[in-house]
Amino acid sequence: MREIELRLSGHAGPPGELRADHAARIGETLQSLVLRLTREAAGVAGLGRPVRVLEQIGEVRLAGVAEGSTRLIYRVGDSTSLDVDPLSDAVDAMFVEIVDGMARNRLPSFATDTIAQAVDDFAGALQKSARRVSASLSGAVIADISTQFIDRGVWQPSAVESTQATLAAPCEPDERYDTPTDGPDGLPAPGRLARLPEDLALTDAELDDFLAAIHG
Repeated sequence: MREIELRLSGHAGPPGELRADHAARIGETLQSLVLRLTREAAGVAGLGRPVRVLEQIGEVRLAGVAEGSTRLIYRVGDSTSLDVDPLSDAVDAMFVEIVDGMARNRLPSFATDTIAQAVDDFAGALQKSARRVSASLSGAVIADISTQFIDRGVWQPSAVESTQATLAAPCEPDERYDTPTDGPDGLPAPGRLARLPEDLALTDAELDDFLAAIHG
């Protein structure tokens, strides 16, 4: 089981304490970020909702609040399964790059719009809660962040529309040609579109069963 520790300093209140709404927001946004990274590691970031297994292995739980500034300790992973997670190394590597990117105001190359939005939400929660944050993963310090210097503009999702899906409206047949691609030079006939192949993607249920099998 992996641990993420956030050591907060420069906030209102005594060490070891944090406003309940601030703590809740940090936990909520951290959970969203880890789940986005888990989905990306599984290669299913385009799903409309995370499947059950991804929710389990991307689960984040608050394990404790301690003094020494204010330390929020989270455990990541499925608490009911064996301590074997085929995605953990990839997720951890991306999380390290994300936190380092927050400290350096640098967007990692793998960051999709949804990951960037999750990071922006997480950064906003940290900025409202403390002036400085030291983030650690499984006991190793990743970065010390001065939250006022986080440039949230780095993490704004791009306005570019995804080109992964193309919509094509059906057209009336053109009587001059017998097939969609028998126009001049082998190009599609005017006024007609060749039909795209059927979507071969797994359904949510099929993907859920597959991930359950490899997860054990």
